Amino acid sequence: MSKFGRRDSLVHQASVDRLQNAAIKQQNVEKHRREIAESLEYARILKLLNDEGIELIWSSGANVSMRIAVILAAEALLHYLLYSSTEDSTQFLSTILMEYKINGVRLKHLEIRPEQKQNESFVVCDMKKNLKVKFEIFTDCECTKDAFLNVTKCLADRYHILRLNIYGSTDGSFEKAFCSFVLTFSQKQQGHGDNAYIQRREQLNVIAKAYKYGDKLPDIEYSPEEHKTWEVVFNKLKSLHSSHTCMEYQQNFKQMELEGLLEPTRIPKLSLVNKYLQRKICKVSQNSHQCIAQCHRIINCV
Repeated sequence: MSKFGRRDSLVHQASVDRLQNAAIKQQNVEKHRREIAESLEYARILKLLNDEGIELIWSSGANVSMRIAVILAAEALLHYLLYSSTEDSTQFLSTILMEYKINGVRLKHLEIRPEQKQNESFVVCDMKKNLKVKFEIFTDCECTKDAFLNVTKCLADRYHILRLNIYGSTDGSFEKAFCSFVLTFSQKQQGHGDNAYIQRREQLNVIAKAYKYGDKLPDIEYSPEEHKTWEVVFNKLKSLHSSHTCMEYQQNFKQMELEGLLEPTRIPKLSLVNKYLQRKICKVSQNSHQCIAQCHRIINCV
């Protein structure tokens, strides 16, 4: 039996409990989804809702105002394009604002953008090719669930709703939804189309995936170009220290420079940084709990 047997047992039990709770939650979501979908008026909308949205609609009172984040993807229907070559985002935006106002939805923030294809070109309407414009919107708003359903139903009458996700503001998913929307603006990642860059990333990923906790940190050889990039970033970030970082950060950074761990012309070796942190922490405290706390503070400031 492992010397950490009791701890391992507790970790295993926590993992089992988490899986069981997740299974129960999913069963409840499916049950609520079936019951909500019986609504004749809103059935086609509710079928598109994400799991968080189903639970939010299910648990909210009819007249209770809720703050929600809404991410909606829509495609213009042909008979609303008026035979024009493009569906301007202004028309889509004006429709949204009008429906929100009519239904009493208090809008705090709204973003709209054409949905993009993998090559980052916009999808526009072309009657000859039978292409239809697609838009995505993100809204931060306050409303009752009935107001939300009415707005979405009105939009669904004019546009083909492709995706509909809503998130509440009480469990952190609200902020995650906004970050997700912002970060997915471009389908292209850094280095897109740069085969040398992609191959280098793959090499580093192989090294990272092979590492296991307790192993010696690998020493990686970097190219002159990579060291040069590091120098540009290092100098730029260092110039912002006085205006954008706390004193503790600056002190730790300066100490690591004096130790020769951080310098502008060379990418630091993680193995050396790791040894420094271990030495620094052990000098501060031999108590394991305090040691962990000190580790977190040092890492956060470096």
